[in-house]
Amino acid sequence: MAAGKIWHDSGYVFVRPDGAPIHPGYVTQRFAKLVRQTDVPPIRLHDLRHGAASLAHEAGADLKTLQDLSATPAS
Repeated sequence: MAAGKIWHDSGYVFVRPDGAPIHPGYVTQRFAKLVRQTDVPPIRLHDLRHGAASLAHEAGADLKTLQDLSATPAS
């Protein structure tokens, strides 16, 4: 909203300041670099999705809802 009229509501999570999508490879490479620069166990960006679902389930989220949300949409 701060970008005003130049904002493109692409629906993507990782976007440029104008809302345009960022190439997925850039996000993956940047995440890998951040992992290497910190003292965390090696993890892939994709693994965070599963970790988030596990935490949500432990917190009481419905398993069926989590399965529906985690399904990769068909192209």
